[in-house]
Amino acid sequence: MAPPPQSSDAYEHCSCAYSDQGLCGSCTLLHTPRGQRLATKRNLLHAQLAAYGLSDIPCGDMVIPSHPWTSRRKIKLAVTGTTSEPRLGIVRRDLSSQDLCDCPLQPDPIRALLHSLRRAITALEISPYNISDRSGELKFVVVMANADMSEAILRFVLRSSDSVDQIRQLTPSIQHEFPWIRVVSCNLQPIPAAIFEGPEEIGITSETFIEELYGATPLFFTPQSFMQVTPEIATQLYRYVAEWASSFNFSEALDLFCGVGGFSLHLAPSVGAITGIELSPSAIASASRSSQRLGFRNTSFVSSDVETYLNTMSLKPDLIVANPPRRGLSQPILEKIIHVAPQAIAYSSCNTETFARDAISLSRCYSLTKIQPFDMFPLTSHCEVVGTFLRR
Repeated sequence: MAPPPQSSDAYEHCSCAYSDQGLCGSCTLLHTPRGQRLATKRNLLHAQLAAYGLSDIPCGDMVIPSHPWTSRRKIKLAVTGTTSEPRLGIVRRDLSSQDLCDCPLQPDPIRALLHSLRRAITALEISPYNISDRSGELKFVVVMANADMSEAILRFVLRSSDSVDQIRQLTPSIQHEFPWIRVVSCNLQPIPAAIFEGPEEIGITSETFIEELYGATPLFFTPQSFMQVTPEIATQLYRYVAEWASSFNFSEALDLFCGVGGFSLHLAPSVGAITGIELSPSAIASASRSSQRLGFRNTSFVSSDVETYLNTMSLKPDLIVANPPRRGLSQPILEKIIHVAPQAIAYSSCNTETFARDAISLSRCYSLTKIQPFDMFPLTSHCEVVGTFLRR
């Protein structure tokens, strides 16, 4: 069940021109002396856990990508600057911005796409959004690609529908130059606030989803789907939980915040039945599509608010899997999980602090047997953690 050993040489010795020149500080571990990066990341994790009294819980070695550079397959870049000189990158706290089209986390095909988009923004006179005076149209560009770069989604987040026709005009040439762009869409986010996307999605292409293989498991993503940013690590994350669960004989599993079904579909072969709960209807449709592709007969997926479902369900699961947003589990959800009293819980989180907080709440009735960290966000202080719990 332990993740395979990996070499840390690339992790410890890679460099980035943006970081070296002081233009971007997102990959904070690049400023750590070479040879000490992974140790620093482990120490940060252990300090966060210790702050909640979890320092005595067994913690596995950090699972890292084979190389941090080119590992990312989901990117979100703010569009700033001017029509003649657009920048696709980050916005600093002082509202200055930095173009990151050549960020080494991104594979070469995505970098080439971003340079082409900069030229297209100028040619079609699509105005970048200006945060200070709340003018302009194009707020963000998002790319979601599968591991082998054979399929991708290109998404434009706009202030209004005024530039949608320009995106329609752009799409054929982009797909000709980059045929792996299968899906193009526009999201409308008119609110002048730190909110990434709005509720309205306008499809530009006839195709609406892409497929990614996590091991032998196909997952399908639409523009509004949640997608782990580093598929190499996500594959090992799903496999780890599935292998842990296979050592038991669970008859009924419940997957909370299941998204497009990553955990559910990996668990299905080793449990009697599994039900995935997710608010997004499109995510549920994607999970169901994967299940049908795999020929599973023991899976079901329900579009529902998690708390509402827990309050009305008739299931008696002996395993609950939870993968909540960064804010963690609400107190009512925690109380309901404790009341349902499954034999085991697997809790996956991208926020160590909210995970630790919720682990303390669960400790009234559960023993946290192990914490396994996954380096979903290479060269940063952040990681994904999975905690496995058994009822006392």
